[in-house]
Amino acid sequence: MIAESSAIGFDPLPENLDRRISPPTVYGSTNSLKVASELLQALASLPSHDCGDIRIEIVLKDSKYQANYQALVDRYCQA
Repeated sequence: MIAESSAIGFDPLPENLDRRISPPTVYGSTNSLKVASELLQALASLPSHDCGDIRIEIVLKDSKYQANYQALVDRYCQA
């Protein structure tokens, strides 16, 4: 699956990343909102998923968009 992920624009995080996190966690990185959207849609369409928590982090190039992006994240990630 990692090879397929790289092919669609998602790069796995470095191998030296500390993966002693419990519960099992998967990582990836992309600079494409379209690819991130496609990944989330693919996961959402699985017949059965076992996600305990989903974290979204967007690193912005310019802080002028931070308030707008945070408002969208807050809107969609309400607990």
